[in-house]
Amino acid sequence: MTSISTANKEEPRVIKVAIVSDIVCIWCYFAVRGMEIAIEKLQLPPNTPIKFEFEHRPYLLNPTLKHDETISRQEFVKRHYGEDRWESATVMVEQRSKELGINLAPDSMIFNTLNCHRLLLSAWRKGRDKLQQPLLNDLFEALYLRGEDLTKSEVLTHYAAKVGLMTKHEAMEFIRSDDLKAEVQRMAAIAQRNGVTGVPFVLLDGRWVISGSQTEDVYYPLFQKLVDGKDLQ
Repeated sequence: MTSISTANKEEPRVIKVAIVSDIVCIWCYFAVRGMEIAIEKLQLPPNTPIKFEFEHRPYLLNPTLKHDETISRQEFVKRHYGEDRWESATVMVEQRSKELGINLAPDSMIFNTLNCHRLLLSAWRKGRDKLQQPLLNDLFEALYLRGEDLTKSEVLTHYAAKVGLMTKHEAMEFIRSDDLKAEVQRMAAIAQRNGVTGVPFVLLDGRWVISGSQTEDVYYPLFQKLVDGKDLQ
């Protein structure tokens, strides 16, 4: 997802969208894609520059896993929720991925995403959504479309360098350090204390909440109202 604005030399009006999410939540990926589609459909007012700024905030769904430990999604769901839950979840995921035109890899991994969130937070602080959003999209696609192992430092350093966040060497040193570990854990804990019990959890313009993964048909009218300067109530 990229920021959008009308072509105008004036400073744009910024609509902020904060998304609490985790890489291993496939419905977070679907939510981001739904928002992208909704934004593409927006009717922007003439001569009024508007920009959507997306900030992704960390949520740690599996913080107790070791950093090099991976579990297949199928095994994880069956172990924690049972065979029936896996079968029903598979049907829903396949249906939604087809609606979005996404060709998913056969399975994906569940893992501790702390290092992913550290890089994403670093990207936000260095370049806000101009760096964070491309990195997030690359990580989502690496995991869900190509089945890459995001616990591998060499995979993470590749994508950090690809978006221009750091060189591969700098990214490796960053991952090996403790930089931003405590900050990511603190932000995830704050989200839980503020009542976030599942992701995605979306805060629109600092005032309105969307809980759970929604379709573009839900996001579009809400975004359009924000563009038009209307309340969502």
